[in-house]
Amino acid sequence: MIEQGHRKIVHLTGILRHEDAAQRLVGYKRAMEDYDLPYDGLIIEGDFSEQSGVIAVEKLFTGGPTFTAIFAANDQMAMGIRLALFRRGIRVPDDVSLIGFDDQPASAFLTPPLTTVQQPAMDIGRSAAARILAKITDHEE
Repeated sequence: MIEQGHRKIVHLTGILRHEDAAQRLVGYKRAMEDYDLPYDGLIIEGDFSEQSGVIAVEKLFTGGPTFTAIFAANDQMAMGIRLALFRRGIRVPDDVSLIGFDDQPASAFLTPPLTTVQQPAMDIGRSAAARILAKITDHEE
C-alpha cells in the first residue's frame, strides 16, 4: 500500500487483547513509522467479524479521517468493509485500496478477489507441534 503511494491508511484491528491483533497493530505502526506517516486517528478496533468491518466504514464516513486505503486485521473484516464500501458506491481498488489478512479461501471468490496477507498456517502448526514434542521429550528424559 505504501509503495503504491498511499499515505492515509486506516487499520481495522481485531480485539486488541488478542495477541495476533496486538501484533498486527505493532506491524502496522512500525510500517507507518518507517515511512514517517502519521497514524493517529487512523486505527479502529474491530472484533474480527464481517459486521465490525461494516461498522468501521460507517464510522469512517461519519466524521472519521480521510483515507485512501484500509488494512484489515483479518479477511472477514475486510469482507465487511468491502460490502460497506460497495453500498456507498466506492470501488475497490479503484477508489480505495483494501488488504485483508489470513488468506481465507473465500477471499479468492470476491470480485475482484481480495488482496490478502497469506499466513503460513501449516508451517506455524508444524513448528508449534515440533516445539511441544521437543518439550515433552526433554521433560521425560
